[in-house]
Amino acid sequence: MNYKNIEEGLSNILIKERRIFEKALKKIGIKKSGPYYVKDLKDLSVNQRNEFLFVLNDLGLLQEYIQVVRDWFDRTTPIKSVLNKSKKTSSSPKSNESPLMEKNAQKVGDAKYERFAKQFSNLKNDLIKRYLKSTKKSFDSQLEAENFYKNHVWSFDIGLEFDNAGLVAFTAFNRCNASIPANKDLWKEGIKYVAINSNSIDEKKINKLEIEELASILVQYIDDGNQLADGEDANLVTQKALKEKKEGSIPIEICRTVSDLTEFVSKLEDPSINGLCKYLHNSAKQNDESGLKNVWSHALEKMEGIRGYAFALASNFTKDLMLWWANYENMSLQELRDDVIGQTNKPDVHVKRMLCLISQPWLFEALREIHADYNNFAENDAQKILSLCDESGDWKNYYYKIVNSLCGKAGIAPLELDRVLYGLMSGNISDYGTEVKIQKPTLDELEIILNKTS
Repeated sequence: MNYKNIEEGLSNILIKERRIFEKALKKIGIKKSGPYYVKDLKDLSVNQRNEFLFVLNDLGLLQEYIQVVRDWFDRTTPIKSVLNKSKKTSSSPKSNESPLMEKNAQKVGDAKYERFAKQFSNLKNDLIKRYLKSTKKSFDSQLEAENFYKNHVWSFDIGLEFDNAGLVAFTAFNRCNASIPANKDLWKEGIKYVAINSNSIDEKKINKLEIEELASILVQYIDDGNQLADGEDANLVTQKALKEKKEGSIPIEICRTVSDLTEFVSKLEDPSINGLCKYLHNSAKQNDESGLKNVWSHALEKMEGIRGYAFALASNFTKDLMLWWANYENMSLQELRDDVIGQTNKPDVHVKRMLCLISQPWLFEALREIHADYNNFAENDAQKILSLCDESGDWKNYYYKIVNSLCGKAGIAPLELDRVLYGLMSGNISDYGTEVKIQKPTLDELEIILNKTS
């Protein structure tokens, strides 16, 4: 297909999927009034283009449409990244920078992590205090506090058995963690029903679940009075999409993710949940022995090959699956720290924001100046700051490098950092299988916590 045909195809897709493209551009920090045109995408840098493709995937855009975007990017020259270390600010009057970065990009300097071990201890202790305040509990001993902490870091329970049917259901559950309007708990139960009633899945082996079989069993599941969507009307729309196998619909996209995952597992030497865990774990161990910083990179590449699993969902799937396996194998927290499983961590928005706030203290005042709080600290801005901290200009490269370094010096696992920062800053804590809501610290409170010396 020539350039002209690709551009015309992309133009038609932009018109047809206008809302998805507007959401995706907003998520990477690009905002403008009025409609977007193909020419607007030319201004995206290499990093922005890559992130844009990830977001389009997470928002559920058809893979054939994403491929058109990718083909068009391949045939157009991107602008030089605004994250280029040698040019932190642009002289161009037009800027895609957010207010925060437009005013402060030049302030990004050498990262300051000298007090990280103490700062992490402060954050961990604050997490525990907020849990106690929320639950109106008290710990009678230090051991009780340590046990609570270990459980929050280590536990994984989404109401599924660690077996082949559970893996298939978990695949759908994780797919619904993306920005799609689908109830992850209803889909988890629906796909579990499929796995239990399909001849393709048994206790010992996972074979590929074809779309036709998935859709057929789910239609019967709804006919039997069960739900895959909130509300009767939404449930009927879901059933109709499954009956018609409507391409591009959310139900069929979820089914494609499940089908892809089962096909991948079916080709393993041990085509089971245990076989998949061992395959991914061995890949990470080999990378660790080779000295790679991101030991899970090859495992993530494999999971990103699953339809609907871009970088964020692939990271989340791998982290949670390994944690689930560790629970099943009854590994202790110390064993987790010593194992490559302890190095699993999704580059979560909270970890990215906190790395920036810890290493660039000027950010607190900069956020206040634009009347922003912690939740208004855009993920895209955090990624730009991390990019500016690394010579490669690649935030992912810097993220894994610095997380591994900091955690090694502090004597913790990257998984611990992920769980503590997510729990504290999202307000969601795992309490022996039960989710507890806590009051999240404000930006001012967070600054005090990080600066505390005693």
